[in-house]
Amino acid sequence: MLGEALDGVQNTGYLRCIAHIRKLLPNLPPHIVNQRLIFMYILLTTALAAREAAFEADVGGGKLWSSPDALENLIASITGMLTAPFPN
Repeated sequence: MLGEALDGVQNTGYLRCIAHIRKLLPNLPPHIVNQRLIFMYILLTTALAAREAAFEADVGGGKLWSSPDALENLIASITGMLTAPFPN
């Protein structure tokens, strides 16, 4: 789906970011990093779509997104997901 949206045009900034994340996770098997990057993408797109919908429904963003810590907590959650040790 993302490939279709880009229609063959590479998003070099996105690819550089993904490469950088991979370098920060050298202790994880590559296939686990791949899975976590997919989970990250799903979580981010879903959470940010929910945030946008909340602000469309309520100028203040509703109970969840009106919190000044909401975005920081989302970032911390994704960071934890990416960096969690892989259970052997």
